[in-house]
Order: sequence, then structure tokens, then C-alpha cells
Amino acid sequence: MAVIYNTNYTHNSNSYLTLAVFWAAKKLWGEDNVVVVDNMDILSVAASGEHEVIICIDGQRTDYELMKRLRPCFKTMIFWAFEDPFMLDFNVQVTTIFDYVFTNDPICVKAYQTEAFYLPLAASDQIHYRKVKETDALDYDICFAGTMWPNRVDILRRVIIAFPQARYKLICPGNEYLPPLPADLSERVIHRPVSIEAFTDFANASKVTLTMFRNYASHGDIGQATAPGPRLYELGLAGTAQIVELPAGMNEKYLKEINGVAIAHNTEEIIKQIAEVIEKKNIRKKMAISSQQSVMKSHLYQNRLKIIEDVTQADFSLKKKEKKIIVESQFKKKLKVLFVTHSTIREQVWGGIEVYQQIISFGLVKDVEFYYWLRRRGACTLTDSNGQELERFDMPDVGWLDSMNDAGEETAFSNIINQYGFDVVHIQHLGHHTLSLPIIAKACGVGTVFSFHDFLAVCSHYNLLNYEQRYCRIEENKDVGTCDVCLKISEKLDFGVQQTRRAFVGKVMKSIDAFLYGTQHSFDVAKYIYPVVESKKNYILGIPSPDTTIPLIKKEFKPLEGRKLKVATVGNFIRSKGADTILSILQTANPNLYEFHIFGYMQPDYESVLKDLKLDNIILHGSYGLGEVSALQVADVALILSIWPETYCISLSEVWQNGLIPIVTDVGALKDRVQDGINGFTVPIGDVNLVIDRLELIRSDEILRQKLINNISPDLWVNSKEYAEKLLQVYDEVVPINMLGNSGLRWDIGRLHYIPHASWKEQAPPRHIFDAPTSSSLYIELPQEIEDWAVVQGAHFYIDDICYHILNVDDDSKFKEADEFHIRGWFIYPDMSNAGNLYTVLIHQDSDLTIFLKCDRESREDVASNFVNAPVRNGFSCKSALRGKWCEGRFRIGLINVVNGIAAFQLAGYEIKVNAGKVVKIYNEFHDNQVILDDFLRITEKDGIMRGIKLSDISENRLFHKNLGKLEYYIQNLSTDVNPENEKAGNLLKISGWAFDRTTSKAGQIYLAFVNESFKNCFFVATSRFIRHETISVFQNVPLNNGFYIQLDLQKGYSLKLEGKFQIFLINLIHNEFLVVPVNISVNFKNNQVSNIMDDIINEDTIDQYTDFLKRKLFRE
Repeated sequence: MAVIYNTNYTHNSNSYLTLAVFWAAKKLWGEDNVVVVDNMDILSVAASGEHEVIICIDGQRTDYELMKRLRPCFKTMIFWAFEDPFMLDFNVQVTTIFDYVFTNDPICVKAYQTEAFYLPLAASDQIHYRKVKETDALDYDICFAGTMWPNRVDILRRVIIAFPQARYKLICPGNEYLPPLPADLSERVIHRPVSIEAFTDFANASKVTLTMFRNYASHGDIGQATAPGPRLYELGLAGTAQIVELPAGMNEKYLKEINGVAIAHNTEEIIKQIAEVIEKKNIRKKMAISSQQSVMKSHLYQNRLKIIEDVTQADFSLKKKEKKIIVESQFKKKLKVLFVTHSTIREQVWGGIEVYQQIISFGLVKDVEFYYWLRRRGACTLTDSNGQELERFDMPDVGWLDSMNDAGEETAFSNIINQYGFDVVHIQHLGHHTLSLPIIAKACGVGTVFSFHDFLAVCSHYNLLNYEQRYCRIEENKDVGTCDVCLKISEKLDFGVQQTRRAFVGKVMKSIDAFLYGTQHSFDVAKYIYPVVESKKNYILGIPSPDTTIPLIKKEFKPLEGRKLKVATVGNFIRSKGADTILSILQTANPNLYEFHIFGYMQPDYESVLKDLKLDNIILHGSYGLGEVSALQVADVALILSIWPETYCISLSEVWQNGLIPIVTDVGALKDRVQDGINGFTVPIGDVNLVIDRLELIRSDEILRQKLINNISPDLWVNSKEYAEKLLQVYDEVVPINMLGNSGLRWDIGRLHYIPHASWKEQAPPRHIFDAPTSSSLYIELPQEIEDWAVVQGAHFYIDDICYHILNVDDDSKFKEADEFHIRGWFIYPDMSNAGNLYTVLIHQDSDLTIFLKCDRESREDVASNFVNAPVRNGFSCKSALRGKWCEGRFRIGLINVVNGIAAFQLAGYEIKVNAGKVVKIYNEFHDNQVILDDFLRITEKDGIMRGIKLSDISENRLFHKNLGKLEYYIQNLSTDVNPENEKAGNLLKISGWAFDRTTSKAGQIYLAFVNESFKNCFFVATSRFIRHETISVFQNVPLNNGFYIQLDLQKGYSLKLEGKFQIFLINLIHNEFLVVPVNISVNFKNNQVSNIMDDIINEDTIDQYTDFLKRKLFRE
């Protein structure tokens, strides 16, 4: 049988790949010959002995220690990498233990030390196939889905500009290690991943679906694969026309394996291919059908798995489960069993559980090596059966019964299981421990046994005593709300916590192979609360009594002959054992008729009460040692009056063994074991009068007393030797067939696909808070609209600290690396009493990247008092993590203050270096004027506007014509140039000059509008604004950025065929108002190229016609 294991997280957007491989494997090798596993069950399945082959797919997060643990269980181990070459270094390291490696990238084959082969991913006919729709039935024109690697962002923006009227379906999730999306793209896309079924449906309902491959190195230097990923084949089945961008490093032959796929080498070709498919209806259907036929024939996961089968020649059939062979004890390897318990016999105070552990440790000493996992006094410890400490893990305590998950104990516990090679984990008691340990044990592949020594699994009130200290009879109460009331009153816990606890313990119960019970009552309660228990192995074995230090001699019946009836209380003298009832009996019973002997540990407060009674008929014997019970024979009757439902009660066995007649409460195991009037008496909890009546009946009726004593036989208790033999059989049944390897594997509950929840006493938060945020505190564009730049390097400012490194005080050479960027200081905009918004901008030294961070404004009265009309809130601070390779490198630090749409820019004299998500160094640098002006120009261009290409519009919002205003302008240059990318004359159109509105001091944005003389077509071009000092010297109140220039590539942008004469207009846009003016120049286009440029003065009527046309278009009528 083949085991399929995805090494990556199971709950992510690519988890469908596991199902695709699984379903394909079942088709190829048969339903019964394939099993899919995850971290929770992989080791248990491996140890079952039914499998010879494991296929580990994906490769991300492969745990080498897990592979070491698995290795002995499989004849053939196969690794199929999905993330090469990006994960190549990691994959090479973890695959040395495998027999075969298959990689999704051909260039990586030679890098592996294990025998490796190229094997691309594929498509699933069950997941991805859709019937090709007719064109009229389509819902979208253009579809794309994929993580927003930076190379994809620019292409999508260009496509949207080229086809502004198209219907889009864009699914573009990001992550914290990628730059945020530009605003114009962000508002159009779905930011979260969708299911693969939804994506396939979207593609099937679209005319064109784009495939763009990743070109980004999240770590290391490799950013691009040399072969296509699964999307090529998945879309091939989806019934859509697929246009694929061919990366520079990828061989085109891999794409040509799929017929009907349109291959594009750059953005212009992508746009051209889209236009062709959209305009010609028949092309789309032919492409889609041709692609489907190619994929169905050669590129399904069945085809890939057949290659794996042919290469490896592995046996993928189901192995018959071999019967366990019982070996003679002298040759048999000792089992290694780990007890999880709250205490041992070596503690000062101990009870039945500790006695039980000691009994079976002695009884199975020849067959089993026992170890103990304890958590006390600030540490988890592993000890052997002699109490010798073998391992110690210091960690804080988690409370007696509070914890559901605790990563510290979980990882330590799993580590010792995997390192020491335990066969079975036997849960004796989870007090002091985290409740998740059985889940961890099962995930480690060992057998698990759970003993119901009390009802800890059912309720934190493990003796089932409610807030009134009365037995709650939980098996009769079906309303969990009653439990909530009890916990609310007794512990002030919120309603719902009991359901939270039970829900989790229900999962714990699923991780248990076998349950052990003392009597039927415990089993009934367990299966009533957790029905899953009935599907497990359940054994009602009782609890053995400890061997006595001297052989017990059967107590013969002797008449009282006038002496007092001697009554014993056995076991710990505490409240839950009925101490209050017994005190009442001691005070009520006639001291001339009864003599009381108290055996066992007594709580100090009860001891003081007994001393105050000063009764001569009470004898205190104190604690007795393990097996030292012969002293009980001094008595005739024993009182075991527990107020909770005991799960067995060893004391009852000891009483019978010494010939005492028991009087017990009629609940739990005591009721199961004692037959009223046959071998003892049962009484209701707390019924003092009935107890005394039964004592008097026994004292006064010798015939009855003799009958009761004669009915006591060894059948009433459990023989320790026989119990040990049965327990060994239970261990043998749950021990894994295959021996797992020893390793340093560490599990915690999170790695087993559970959401960590530390304590059941606190309600779980809503699930959605674990979803990754779709917004970011970082921006790669100016976060708000700026209508004019007023000041460059003219503000008053000071930076107090960078990453809490105090400038001009701390030694810059001793800067401590910081996990996040932080800055604090103050900034005053000249002659402004309003603080406005302030942004820190990080300007990358070697690329065009700029990162904007919005700062919090702070009150700095100490600064404001030194400047006239300075705002009190002149301080600022901000912090943000800088994660991902996109934001690594050296950055200059700038500050931008925006007040009422007018901004001031200041380049500070400090720089930072970012590496691997940390700020690793700061620099104090002098920046000359050219650097300042260049950075200022870069900042002004970061407004989200696409420049240098044709635009269909200048805003998606309604714009209003400004009736009052005068646009002064001057066209300094308008010429054509050779496009270096195309080398065809006339493709580049260069325009420069200056322009501003005389009625306002704001520069705004300058656009060029090209309108053809028939008013049927037009396009716009956004220009770059810059400082022109000569204009400022001529005109008054001229904005700083009054100049404009642009170099227009006519082959890029809006997909509009340029033919004929177009008149040029200047548009000055400030916020949502614009001015328009003709420049009296026209351009003739022929076949999308400039034919000629001419002066072309138009009359007032024609100007009005053009102006009205632009007004209507910009108003979006």
C-alpha cells in the first residue's frame, strides 16, 4: 500500500494537491491500496505494518526527524518536490534519507544526492475539468488568480489599463513577506485565496485566463523556476482560453506540450493576445478544447504517478496484516511502557493510583520496563521504575487541571517518546499535566492506554462532587448547562467552559487505543459522555490489591460474646471518603457497644476534631505501608462511605481479604461490587442512621454476621498476578507492529493541526482572528492625495531615536539589531499651526522602491513653545515590521508632512540597513542637493498614477469642470524619438513645458488629452511634475512643481488603435476639479505611430465642442 503525506500545512490554499494525488493514486493502484495521512496519524499508519511505500509530496516544512522515525517502516521512500528551485537547498538536506526524489524543476535534478528525476505537477480530472461554455454564457472577460509576486503586479495594472471596459475576476492574495498592492489594483481584487473549485469555475466562466509564473526570491537568490507549475495544466482542463507569460529562464518547449495555449514573451504580447481572443469569439473555444484534450491525454496526476511507479518499481499493493507472534518470555524483548501520572508511591501522600502503579510495576517486571512522566514543582521529569531521574525539562506549572494545550510539555513529552523508543504510553492520571498529552502520544505512533481511576476525563471536578459537595449523578443529567451552573458558582467560570473542555477531551478520547475500568459504572459514565469510547477496546479488569508483607490467614468467624463490635475505617480520612459522615457516626454510636479503629492518613483538621471529642472507643492507627493490611483483622466491620462514585476502591478489596464486613455507599464501584445483604451492606450517601442500624444488625445477629463472612471469597477482588497477565495482553494488542526509528522529533498541538487553546477555563476566541490580515501598515504609494508640494528641505524637525537607539547620544557603531523599524521625533511645517498627517518614507538606495509608514502624532509642548504658531501635536512616532526580501537593503529616511492636501518633504541625515526582517545598522550621512531633489522627484511619482502610457480615463470618479480659473501654460518641446525597445521611429512622443492655474497656488496634476476630430476616440497621458525655478521668478504665487514632462510610448497602455488626426489639450486636475485648455497642436497617427505633428489653431466654437466632449467624458455621463 502507498502512503501519501503532504509535508506542508494541511490547511492552506494548496491542500487540494494532496487530494488530487490521492484520487489519482486510487484510480491507478486501487481504492484499498492508498491511504493519505497527516502529522496526526502518519506514525500510527507507518507502524501498522500494512505499507511498503510512502510518497512525501510538496517538500515544504519536511521534518527530517520525522523522516528518521518513519524510515524503518517503509521499504521505499519517495520525495516529490513541488517548490523547487525556491526550496532546493532545504530539499537537498532533508532528502538524503529517501530512496528516490522527483522534482518539479528540471534544472534541480543534478543538485540532489539521492537519485532524482524531473516530474512536473499536473491536473486532476476530478477537480479541474469543466465543460467549455459558449461565449454568450460567460460572466467575465479576463481572469487571474495567484499570489501577488511583484512581477505580476505591473502586468496586471497594464492589462487593466489596456482593457478598461473588460469584466475582471482577479483573486490576488498576498502575505506579510510581500509588498502591499498599489491602490488602483487593490480596490479591484479579492485579497483572500478562494477554493480551487471556485477558481476553476471563475476560469471556466471567463474568455481569457492569464498564467504568470513566479519571479521572486522569498529567500536565497533563486526567484524563478525553469518549468511550469500546476496552474498551466489545471487551466488546461478548466475550459478557458489560456494566455501564458513565458519567463526568461523557462524553456518554451514545456509550454508547447499543451496545445491551444497562447504564449507571450512580454506585457505587450500578453495584451495583444488578450485583444485577439476577446475580439474573435471562435478562437477562445478552439483554444479551450485543444488544451483539454492535451491535458487529458498526458498531464493528469495518474500520468505522473505511473512514471513514479515505472521508475521506482515499488510495490504499491496492500500488505496483509501479519499476526503478532508471541515469543517465549526468555527471548522476548521487553516492552517499554511510559506511565503518565500525577504522583508516585514515593510522594509523602499517596492513594490508590500510586498503589496500582507500584503493583503492576512489580507484577510485570520481567516483561516490561516502566518509566514515569511527572510534572511537579516547576519541571517535567522522566524517571525509571526506581525513581531515578533520567530527563528533566524546567518549565512553569500549568495548574492541577487547568491546561488543555501547553507547547512546552508537549514538545518535551514527544521528544522523550521518540528518543527512548517507548512502545506504549499508559495514561494513569493527567493531574498537573496538559490534557493534550494522549493526542501527542498517539501522534508519536505508540500504543495508548487510558485508565479511568477517577472522572478527570468527564469533569474537572474529577470526583463528580458539585458546588454543594454532593455527587452530581452526571450519568442521569443530560443538560451540560447544569455543569455550567456548578462551575459558575464554585469557580466563577463563564458559561460554556464545560462544553469547551468536553469537546477537547472528546478529541483526546479518539487518540486512545484501549480503556481500562474498575467496574461497569465507570464504563457507563465514560461512554455516556463520550460515545466514541464504545468504538475502542474497553476492558473492565478491576484493580489488583497489593501483595501483603506476610501471608494472609483467613479470618475465622468468632461470636462477639458480649464484646464491643469493632469497626474500622480504611483509607485516607478525607471529606470525599466520607469523613464528615464518619465523624457523625463516631459521635452518635453508643461507645459501650462499638469500638472504632481508624486506619490511613488523616487530614490535620479532622485529627484535631477527633482529639477534641475525647472518646475512649476511638483508636487511631495512622498510615500503613503498601501490603501491610493484616492489622485490619482486629476489626469486624469496615466503613467505606465515600461521597463520590469510586472507580474501584482497593480498600474494599483489603477489607474483604481480611474478613471484614463492609458497609459502603450505594454509588459507583462500591455499589457495583457489594451486594447488599450478601457480602456487605450498601447505604445512601450521608445516611448516618442507616449505617448505625446496619452496625446494630451485625452486632446483634450472629447468624447474619457469620453468613456475610462466609460469603466473602477471592472472587470479590482481583489477583495481582492474573491482572498483570491480562494487562500484558492489552499492551501486546496496542503495541505497533512495525518498530519506529528513534529520533529527536518534537510535536506540539499546533503541528497536529489543532488551534492552540491554553486553558479550557477561558473561552476560545472567534476563529476568524487567526486569518491573516488583508491590510498593511506599509504602503508603497503615497497614502493620501497630495495636491501640491510647498516645501523641500525647509521644515524644522528632529529625530530623537531610530529603533530606540537615541541619536547623538548612543554610539552608532554599537547599534543593536531591531526586529522592527521604529522612529520618534518632531516635525514643524513652516508657518502652519495645524499638525496634519506625517509619514516616514524609506527610500531604497539601489532601486525605485519607496516605503511609506503613517506616523502617530504626539503632543510636544516642549518643542511648540520655541516656534511661533507651532502646533502642540508636532511630535511623531511609528513602528512597523519590515519582512520579506522585497524590503531588504539600505534606505534613506525621509519625512512628509501633509496639511490640507499641501505637503512638505524633508530628507533626514540618517539611513538604515535592513536584512532578514531586521534593522541591522544605522548610518549618519550627508546628502547633497542632487540626492535630495532626485528623492523628491521619486516621491512625487509615487501617487499610483501610471505615466508614459495611454490611459482611457484619468479617474474612476466623477470630475467637475472648474468654471473659474485660468490655466497658464507653455509647451517647450513636442517631438518624436526612436524607441530603444522597438527601434521604430515615431513610437516615442516627448512633451515638456510648464502649466499652472493662476487662480490657485496648488500645482495639481497635468494630463494631456488626445481627442480625434470625429470625437469618437480619445486617450489621456499623465505627466510628471517637477520644479521650474525660472517660472517662479516671473509669476507670483506659482506652485513649486509647475513644470511637466512625459515620454509617451504609443505601443503601451490603453488598447486603442491610433489612426487619424488627434487634437492635444492640457488638463489640470486638483482633487476632483479640472481646467482644460487647447494647446493648438495636433498629431496625425498612422498605424499606431506618429505620422506628423503640426500647429493647428482651432476656433472658439470648435474649442467649445472639444471642451464639452471632455467635460462629459470626465463627468462619466
